[in-house]
Amino acid sequence: MEQKRNSNIELLRIIAIIFIVLSHYTVHSGIDKSSMPFGFNRFILEVSTLGNLGTLMFIMISGYFLIYSNHLKIDRLIKTIFQIFFYSSTIYIILVALNIIPFSNNSLLKSIFPIISKEYWFATAYIILYLFYPFINKLINNLTRREHLKFILLLALIFFFLPTITTNSYYASELIQFLTAYAIGAYIRKYPDNYLCTSKYNLLFFTLTSTIIVLSVLISELLGANNNFLNHNAIYLLDRTSIVALMHSTFIFIAFTKIKIESNLINIISSSTFGVYLISDNNYIRSILWHDIFNNSAYQESVYLILHMLISTITTIAVCIIIDQIKKYLIDRPLFTSLENLFVMKKET
Repeated sequence: MEQKRNSNIELLRIIAIIFIVLSHYTVHSGIDKSSMPFGFNRFILEVSTLGNLGTLMFIMISGYFLIYSNHLKIDRLIKTIFQIFFYSSTIYIILVALNIIPFSNNSLLKSIFPIISKEYWFATAYIILYLFYPFINKLINNLTRREHLKFILLLALIFFFLPTITTNSYYASELIQFLTAYAIGAYIRKYPDNYLCTSKYNLLFFTLTSTIIVLSVLISELLGANNNFLNHNAIYLLDRTSIVALMHSTFIFIAFTKIKIESNLINIISSSTFGVYLISDNNYIRSILWHDIFNNSAYQESVYLILHMLISTITTIAVCIIIDQIKKYLIDRPLFTSLENLFVMKKET
């Protein structure tokens, strides 16, 4: 049975994908921030690089919803793998057919096997995490509340706090980052009475981390001209291994768990957020999108930068949602309904 969607958390999915696409506007666009004098536009390009916050929030949502699941949901795993395969291979075939990109055996294989070829880093890391979540749940659910908190704090200390102050990774990987975010989401689901979940404290810490991020960008930009590290690390505290980014994502996540919303429209839109990522961040599409269609770099010093950024981001998300909803209706429903019926028939015989 399909689990009823919580519209407040589904709204957070939408916010998370907005953060990610907004970040890609700068990261994949060819915009050269280092060549720009410090000013309003450069500041906006820096502080809008929120993709890592969106990524962490997506995993927190998984921890929040999956923590009480004891068994691997094979049907969901198959649907997710199919979705990744479908967009990777279909986009490649269409672009080759239109003579937009050249054909090669290596590229074809990558498009057919996008998970093992890491065509989408997030998708590959997520599938691996998903395969292990029943075991992770057994670990977490056998911890006391205090032990669960200590587990999170230890992960955060070694793989977020220390890297932030030393710039060393301490042998971390995306999976460790995801495990930490997953454990946080699970903790908030299991213990909603923790003091951070009170509106007063959450707002206080959210304001504090927001201020730290903004000030870090300003200080880096103002002092960066004479410091190579600062000049290239204005968004250092927005990195996925930053303790500030982890905390900021957590406070945003907590805020949305406290909102009460029921909206079918939000639920429908949120169901396509992964599709938005798979389409817009495809290795070929991202170049076409941000370089050829929207030509972002032409606006990096324009007075219309913010308007162009917002229009490009919203348009990209809207078009991808429409494409994904059409796919769900024309391909996913008939395909998986047929497979389910076939499975039931075989089971009965």
